[in-house]
Amino acid sequence: MSTHFARPAVAAAVTALAIALSGCSENQSDNTAEPADTSIDNAYIVPAFDQSCALQTNAPADLSFTATNNSSTITETLQRISTPAAADVTITAPDSVLAMEPQSSIAAGQPVENTNETAAPDEPFHVTLHGVKNTLQPGKSVPVAFQFERAGTLTINVAVDACPTQKD
Repeated sequence: MSTHFARPAVAAAVTALAIALSGCSENQSDNTAEPADTSIDNAYIVPAFDQSCALQTNAPADLSFTATNNSSTITETLQRISTPAAADVTITAPDSVLAMEPQSSIAAGQPVENTNETAAPDEPFHVTLHGVKNTLQPGKSVPVAFQFERAGTLTINVAVDACPTQKD
C-alpha cells in the first residue's frame, strides 16, 4: 500500500523540482553576455552642510561618478541626469566634454585617466543637485537616471556620502 501512494508523491516532487529549476535557468545567457557598452561607476552624492554631517534640505549637493564607453567603435554622449531626490540637476560642462570617444571615460567631480589622451578629457566636470529633498539622507541611496544618446536611460541607486570632507 505504501508504494502505491509513494510513487505519485515522488513523481509530483520530481515534477515540481524540474519546474522550479527550469525557472532558475531561464535567461541565463543574459548573465554571461558581454559587458554593456556604457557603464556608471563610483557614483555618490556629497550633501552640502556647514561644519557638520547634517544634510540641508533645499541646499545643493554634488554628484560624483565615472561614465565609461566600452564600445570600440561608437561615441556615446551623456545627455541629462535626473533624480526624484532633487528638484533639478545641472551638468556644468561643455557638450564636447560629455561625448565619450570609444574606450574612454568621463568623470564628474573626480579625476579620470584616459588611455587615449587625445580622444577624451582628463579633467572632471561638475554635476549639481538643486533643491535637495528630505529623502536624500546620508548613508542611504536614491535612484539617479543617466540619459545617454545610444544606451538610453541607465538608472542606478546612488549612495549619499555619510560624512564628506568640507570644501574650502
